[in-house]
Amino acid sequence: MESLLPEAKLSILRYICGGSECLPAASLQALSQAAVEWHRLSLQPEVLPFRSSLACELLTPCGPCKRAGDVWPPAAPLARDGTRHSEELGERDFLAHFLHTCIRRGYVPAEELHARHLRQQGITLEAWLQDMRAFRQSHFAHEAGQELRDRPEGESPSPVWGAAACVLPGPRRRVCVLGGGCYSSELAAQSSLVEVFWHQPLVHVFDVESRWWSRQAVSGTAPPAAHTFATTHALHGSTWVFWCGGYYLQAHNTSFALDVESWQWRELANSSPSRPSPRYSMASFSHGSALFGWGGRSAENKYSSELWRMDTSRAAQGVVQTQE
Repeated sequence: MESLLPEAKLSILRYICGGSECLPAASLQALSQAAVEWHRLSLQPEVLPFRSSLACELLTPCGPCKRAGDVWPPAAPLARDGTRHSEELGERDFLAHFLHTCIRRGYVPAEELHARHLRQQGITLEAWLQDMRAFRQSHFAHEAGQELRDRPEGESPSPVWGAAACVLPGPRRRVCVLGGGCYSSELAAQSSLVEVFWHQPLVHVFDVESRWWSRQAVSGTAPPAAHTFATTHALHGSTWVFWCGGYYLQAHNTSFALDVESWQWRELANSSPSRPSPRYSMASFSHGSALFGWGGRSAENKYSSELWRMDTSRAAQGVVQTQE
């Protein structure tokens, strides 16, 4: 088939893809992987006419954003992980850390503000605080990172990263989001700054049609703090399985499941004596009734390179099995 003229190849592509109404088109994928020219021709707009109507759409335009706890202090419903023995920064120290973070990241308005303060010899603490409050409000007012209440989007989750999401089964177009977190800085011994992790303990559901967030009540035995941060997960039927997760001070190798119909958590028993060391941020995928995870980080400077498989066929009964 490689000897065919491009016009003939296009005719073949139009014929085999004529009935395709969505991606992926399995027949097109097989041909496009055969050779570079087949791949190039498969991208022609007349091959898959519906592709011209594909577009990304922002579904939550009113949502807040967050800069990892460096601009505004994390607050409820985010919950602080108690691994660190440190104290929250006072307003002066927090604003100073905020300014230095902006300068370190090359934010020009912050550099200009700092230069102006240096020229103002003898500026009082109160004047400096007023300047910093006004600067933060002026440049980052919409990044407070708090959940939105009494807004058109409903009870939106706090902005975090490392969360898990899935499309809920059923005729309604709904997305469930849980877990994740962010970092902030606190004061430890000898007046040094340390990173503190804040995790997201709640479950939220987004209705795509109504563009509405709602908080989902759950019951049962929920995972420990940070377990659902950078976790490996997969939805099998109505059972959403979570495996490993955490961060560099608190990693896990256990597994939990959330039934997205009864909304009940349960811890899963591992019937295998072989299991991975505690870790998070694995590269993962699901295939059939199995969940695969490769690599991951288990401590600040410790990484993994094994490939693990978890059999989730009995997860609804509370049992899984892991194998390297």
